[in-house]
Amino acid sequence: MTGNVRSGYALIRLMAPVCMQVASSDPMLWPRDPSSNGISFAHALLPPRREIHRFITMDNLSALLFGLPLLLEYDLSFSMIETEKGRPTDWVHGCPNRFLYSIARINQWRERRTNRDPLCKEIEEDTWAWRTESAYDPEADSGKHTLRVAVQEGWRHTVLIYLYMGMCEVTSHDPRVQSSVRQISRLYTIIQSNFAAGMMAPVLVAAACARSEADRARFHALVSHSGSSKIQLLKNMNFAGVLDHLWQGVAANGAPVTWEDYLNSRRAVIDVGV
Repeated sequence: MTGNVRSGYALIRLMAPVCMQVASSDPMLWPRDPSSNGISFAHALLPPRREIHRFITMDNLSALLFGLPLLLEYDLSFSMIETEKGRPTDWVHGCPNRFLYSIARINQWRERRTNRDPLCKEIEEDTWAWRTESAYDPEADSGKHTLRVAVQEGWRHTVLIYLYMGMCEVTSHDPRVQSSVRQISRLYTIIQSNFAAGMMAPVLVAAACARSEADRARFHALVSHSGSSKIQLLKNMNFAGVLDHLWQGVAANGAPVTWEDYLNSRRAVIDVGV
């Protein structure tokens, strides 16, 4: 498994210059600010740039779930652009573009370590203010609508946990973190196996913060099935082993953990070669 993970990530790294080259030939993606060398994140998520959108998603979720450095430089100065036309990868990972944008902002801060206070507040307010993109259609399947909204809510709480622990640097025992853990657990109960693929990343993030043995056992069982996830990043990954390492180590007996504790367990169990 380790060899496959390492070779897979090596391939992703080889794709990064190609993605940058494609972006540089698109006047909408290349920054208007001559002092910036990054891809306009807001414009890259607009249709019909499916492949670039997919790579950006993979890059930022790799930073979130694995603690890996970003492979592309992003210009995050443009506000997100709302559009009625499809979200190319939303149906695969379930994460709304605005939440992906917030994840990218946290990732970028973690690499640069600039003044975090105003940014923390802004991301928190944006995350709570966002409303579902899934407009209700009385002719559509109401069950699917409910599932999609539940997955999007799961990602809202994933962003909040990452913000509080990965940027504000609180521990897993912070009441805000525990509130989001409970929400993700409840949302998965609603969804169960019907739309599980889109909830695997939120479930993993919540699992790393679980306190009680009962919650940990339940989350562990869910994460153990992540091999069937539609998110390529989670396929055949031993995240259950990461949780075991974390819970048997610094998090033993329900002890609080930091985001770095989770990443250290990931590094100990899943070797991506960097």
